[in-house]
Amino acid sequence: MGEERHILSLLGEIGVFKSRHTILSLLFMTENLPEPFEIARYIRAQLIKVRGNACFLRDSITRIQQHKALCRPVWKANWNHLEKPSILLPVIEQEVLMVKIDQKNLVSGVRKAVKRAAAVCLLLLLSGAFLTAAGHPESSQEPDAEESVMEAYNIAVFIPGVTAGSPIYEMLAEGAKKAAADYPHVDVNIIEGGFNQGEWQAKLSSIAAAGKHNLIVTSNPAMPEICSKISERFPNQKFLIFDGELSGNPNIYTLRYNQYQQAYIAGYLAGLVTSSSMEYANDEKKIGLIAGQEYPDMNQSILPGYTDGAEAAAGGISVDFRVVGNWFDASKSSELAREMIKDGADVLLPISGGANQGVLKVVKELDAYTLWYDSDGYDLAPGHVIGSTTIRQDKAAYEKIKLAVEGKLPFGTAETAGIEGKWITFIDDNPLYAEHVPETIRQKLQNAIDDMK
Repeated sequence: MGEERHILSLLGEIGVFKSRHTILSLLFMTENLPEPFEIARYIRAQLIKVRGNACFLRDSITRIQQHKALCRPVWKANWNHLEKPSILLPVIEQEVLMVKIDQKNLVSGVRKAVKRAAAVCLLLLLSGAFLTAAGHPESSQEPDAEESVMEAYNIAVFIPGVTAGSPIYEMLAEGAKKAAADYPHVDVNIIEGGFNQGEWQAKLSSIAAAGKHNLIVTSNPAMPEICSKISERFPNQKFLIFDGELSGNPNIYTLRYNQYQQAYIAGYLAGLVTSSSMEYANDEKKIGLIAGQEYPDMNQSILPGYTDGAEAAAGGISVDFRVVGNWFDASKSSELAREMIKDGADVLLPISGGANQGVLKVVKELDAYTLWYDSDGYDLAPGHVIGSTTIRQDKAAYEKIKLAVEGKLPFGTAETAGIEGKWITFIDDNPLYAEHVPETIRQKLQNAIDDMK
C-alpha cells in the first residue's frame, strides 16, 4: 500500500485527473500485473516528452532521488521499453535546461499521457498477458501486449541551436509538426540543443538512451558524424538528418541540399548588382560572404558556388570571405560587415544564424546591399535586402517524416535535393524585389536559374 500511496501522490502533484483512479484500479486488480512503481515510471516517462515547466521537472528529479529505493529494476518481458532510473534521470535533467512550453500545453500533454497509460494497462488486462492463472503462458501473449504499447510513434526533433530566428530550424519544426498532425498516433517533441556544438553529441545520446523515440530528426552538416557515433551505442535508434550526407548506415537517412546551386544563384545576383549602376553599387566590383563558422559545406560548396556565380554574371569580381566564429554574435558580424563595406564590398551575403542581424544593421547605416539565405528577407530591410534564396526544409521534413512513420523511408541511403525538384528556390514574388531591383537584372537572373534546371 505504500507504493500505491506514492503513485497517488505523484498523480496528485501532476493534477487531479479522473483517469487516475481508473489506472490504479487496473494496477491493483491482479497481483500478476507489473509492479506498481514500474507503472509510475512509465507514466513519468510519458510525461517527460511534454517538456513541462522547469519547476515540475525539478520536482520530478527530487521525487525520484528520494524514492530510488522503491525503483527496483524488475523488468518483465512486456515492459522492456521502460526507462531505468539511471537513464531517466539525465534525460529529465536535460529537459529542465531546455523546457519552454507553457503550463497550458503541459496540462494538455499530461492528460494525454495519463490516458495512454490507462489504455496500455487496460489492453494488458484484456489480453490476459499477465493472468497466468487462466492457464495461458505469459510468453504466448507477449507479442500482442508489446505491439499494443508500441502503437504510438514518437519523434524527437533536435534543433542544434535555437528555433526562433533561424529560418532553417523554424521550417524543420513546422514540417515535423505538420507531418505529426496527419496521424493520430504520432507525437513530436521539439528539443533545442543550444549553440555549443561540443554538447550536441551528449544531448543527442541522452535522447537515444531514453529509448522512447522511434525517430530522431535533426539538421546540420555536423550531424551525420555525430549520429553515426551514437548509432553504434544504440543500434535500434533511427535518425533522419537534413542538410548533411551519410550513406551505408542502416539506421540513418540523410537529405543533403545542393548548397552549391543555392549559393551560385546568390552569387550571380551579387555579381549583377555590384557591376551595375544601382544606387548603392560602387566601382570596386567586390562582394562579401560572412559565415558563422567554417565547415565542409561552407568551404566546399557555398563559398565556391557564390564565387562561381558572381564570376559567371560579370567577370573580374572579388569575394571577401570572413568568419564570425559562432552563430549568434551580432556585434562581431556588424564589425566584420563594417570593415568589408569600407574595403569596397557593396553586396554582402551573411550565413551566420542570429549574427545576421548585425549585418542588417550595418548595411542600412552605410548604404549597402545584402542577400538573404534560407528565407524571405526582403521585409527585414527594404531597399537593402535585394534577393532571397531558400531551401524547402518544411516540405522536406513533412514528406520524409511521413515516409518514416509509414515504414517507407529508405534508411541507409543518402539523397541530394536541388533546384530541379524545387527544393531550392529564389523568392521573386515579394513586391519589394521588383521595386528595388531593375527589370534587366531580374531577367538575367531568371535566365540563369532556368539554365540550371
